[in-house]
Amino acid sequence: NLNGYLNLTGGNYHLLRAEGAIGGPISDIVSARLSFQVEDRGGYGENEFTGTDVDDKDTHAVRGKVRFEPNESFILTLAGDYMKEDDHANGYVFFQRFPETTPATPLFPNPVTPVPLAGELFGGVAPTSPRNIAGNVDTDNWRRFYGFSAAANLKVSSLNFTSISAYRRSDLRVINDID
Repeated sequence: NLNGYLNLTGGNYHLLRAEGAIGGPISDIVSARLSFQVEDRGGYGENEFTGTDVDDKDTHAVRGKVRFEPNESFILTLAGDYMKEDDHANGYVFFQRFPETTPATPLFPNPVTPVPLAGELFGGVAPTSPRNIAGNVDTDNWRRFYGFSAAANLKVSSLNFTSISAYRRSDLRVINDID
């Protein structure tokens, strides 16, 4: 029987997510399933130097599977998947400013006034919010993963022969401004 589902999600930070799948028999000997997921979200913070969102999300993924079963003795399953992420996630905050004064506590009765951070003395900029960064180069998070597989199963009398072959690849580029 043909079956499937679709989920749509919206949320804060301009979140849009869609995921779904459809599958079932194509003929008496072939069945297939295809699934996908897409997620797009604005950033939780901003690069105060360039104005670009940071910790946003932009991913796309798809997976498919085809099963051939011409008789009870032989089954061949082919599968493949692909995922790509291209966003400004995983930005590093190397130093931050504390509040103008640290509140008094029983252990420290006198508020403490912060001194300039060492990085600021050499031209660095401390972001004004804990979710922000301040780098002259934007964070770049680019990942791609994909793979293919084939699994064959042959029954001969009381013996089962199985062959599994697969290929997997991953590529990654991450850029962070650490100066």
